[in-house]
Amino acid sequence: MLEGKNEPIMNFDGFDAYFDAEAMTSINLGDIVGEAANVSRDLAKIGYWRGLCSAEIEECTIRASIREAHIKHEIRNSVVNGMCTVNGSAIKYSEKAIENAHKNDAEWMSLVDRMLKAKGDWSNLDAIYWGVHSKDKKLDKFLPKLNMDENGNVVEYRNNY
Repeated sequence: MLEGKNEPIMNFDGFDAYFDAEAMTSINLGDIVGEAANVSRDLAKIGYWRGLCSAEIEECTIRASIREAHIKHEIRNSVVNGMCTVNGSAIKYSEKAIENAHKNDAEWMSLVDRMLKAKGDWSNLDAIYWGVHSKDKKLDKFLPKLNMDENGNVVEYRNNY
C-alpha cells in the first residue's frame, strides 16, 4: 500500500516494511562506493519482503479454499427435504446456491482481502526490485574492479565517471 510520496509501507500479520523507493533506486554519484555497498543490501531486503508477500498470498489462497470447501460441506450436510440453511436462512437446495454461498462469509471475504492486499504489495516490491536491479547494473559499469587488502579495505580505487 502506498502511503506518502515515496514511502511504500507494507503491513500484514506482524510484518512491516518501510522504505524510501526513490533513495533505493537513485544513484548518488558523490558516494558511488557507498551506493555500491548498499545496493546489494537493498536487493536482499526486497527479496526477503517479496518472499514474505508470496508466502502471505499462498497462505491466504489456501485458507480461503479451505474455508470455501468447509462452507459447502456444511451446507450439503444440512439438506433436509430439499432445503438447506445458508447463513441462518432456509433456501432451496441447488448446486448454484452452494457455489455462491461462501461469497457471503465474513471469514472468507477477510482472507480474500488479505490476499489482494498482499498481491498489491508484491507488485509494488516487484517494481522497486527492478529499479534497484537496474541501479546495480549501472553501478557495476560505473565502478572499476576494486582491489582489497586482507582486512577488506580498498587498496586501489579510481573514479571513472
